[in-house]
Amino acid sequence: MEIIAQVDRNTVVSTVSYRAKMLISLGGKIREKEFIGYARGKEYSYMEFVSPARDKGTRFLKIGASL
Repeated sequence: MEIIAQVDRNTVVSTVSYRAKMLISLGGKIREKEFIGYARGKEYSYMEFVSPARDKGTRFLKIGASL
C-alpha cells in the first residue's frame, strides 16, 4: 500500500491548466468539443468550452463539492 500512496502523492499537482478535445459518438455521428481548464489543488477548478459555436462560452466552476 505504501507504493500506491507514494504514486498518489506524486500525481497530485498544486495547479494545472489544459486544453482538450472531446469526441462524442452519437448515432454514428461524431461531435467534437474543445475546452480549456484550470485547477488549483482538489478544491478549485474551472472549465470553459471554446468550440463549437453553440457551446462556446459555456463555463463550469467547481469550488469544493459545489458545481
